[in-house]
Amino acid sequence: MVKVAYYFKHDENARNDPKILQMRSVYSMEGYGLFWALVEKMRTQEGYKIPISGKYAIAGYASEFGVDTEKLSNFINDCVSEFGLFQTDGEYLWSNSLLRRMQEYEDVRAKNREAAFKRWQYSRNADALQAQCEEEQNKEEQNKEEETKEKNSYGEFENVKLSLDEYMKLVDRFGEKEADERIEELSTAIKSRRGYERKYKNHYATILAWARKNGNGGNNGVNRGNTSRHAATGKVGASTQNTIGNRTSQIEASLKKYGIG
Repeated sequence: MVKVAYYFKHDENARNDPKILQMRSVYSMEGYGLFWALVEKMRTQEGYKIPISGKYAIAGYASEFGVDTEKLSNFINDCVSEFGLFQTDGEYLWSNSLLRRMQEYEDVRAKNREAAFKRWQYSRNADALQAQCEEEQNKEEQNKEEETKEKNSYGEFENVKLSLDEYMKLVDRFGEKEADERIEELSTAIKSRRGYERKYKNHYATILAWARKNGNGGNNGVNRGNTSRHAATGKVGASTQNTIGNRTSQIEASLKKYGIG
């Protein structure tokens, strides 16, 4: 069975799931990254389960993820027995949530194939219908790619729109704390100044432009020449603090791009 290796549904607020919060309280954001790395690994396997019974199975995954074997083994055990994030029969490891989502995905694909086949049967112009089916499949793949680029809401007023990739780039450039401060600065400006929402349509580009105007193109948050109003007053929005987990949803393109998965 051919599977689309890069795609599976991911809730943008997965970081706030009670089980995930428990796991993060012990393993912090490193554990969040390991969790999604394992889920991605499951996604590529037949039946969406990974084997763990072999003598060196865990060691192989640890080497792939760049972590200590004992740490990964302890993490997997806790995810099964303490947090309920994974399930195992001793031979394979899987996620019930992933199995459910992939079943829904496969059901939709099966219905689409059946509908396309019926159209093919009752049409006199088989070539035209084949092109139509291929077009629909291409649209489906394009929709999946667009879903991975979907903008999320950041800032205290949830009016700063950034993709996960854009947020990760800001963190890499300014450091996590300063990136959040700059997001809060733009969020407040859009909320308080008439016309800003229409004026600044690309919020990622706006944050970079303001940084350059203030004489700081970004150096992981070091030696910042002009801190934002939020940093000066110590007011960083709770909403932005809650979105920190988004950058390690290393689902999708991010985990692979930043070397975890």
